[in-house]
Amino acid sequence: MAELRRNTENNPPYPPVVFAFRGTPAEGKRFFDKRWPTARAIADHDGSLYDHFGLRRATLAQAFGPPVFRRAIEAVRRGV
Repeated sequence: MAELRRNTENNPPYPPVVFAFRGTPAEGKRFFDKRWPTARAIADHDGSLYDHFGLRRATLAQAFGPPVFRRAIEAVRRGV
């Protein structure tokens, strides 16, 4: 998220970013206040937006597979 924020702030023609998250507005406020207070976000507590776009919860293999660990290592190297 920090890298995306830097990209949008340092590159004015960067497309607008809108986050969707499966939580309440209060949960989203707590999360984004710490990371990106000016971010635009949609609270999709019941998952209707996710359903509309055919997004499903990750399987265990997807959530903890090798690609996830590679990205985690990369994030640690960057100091995220």
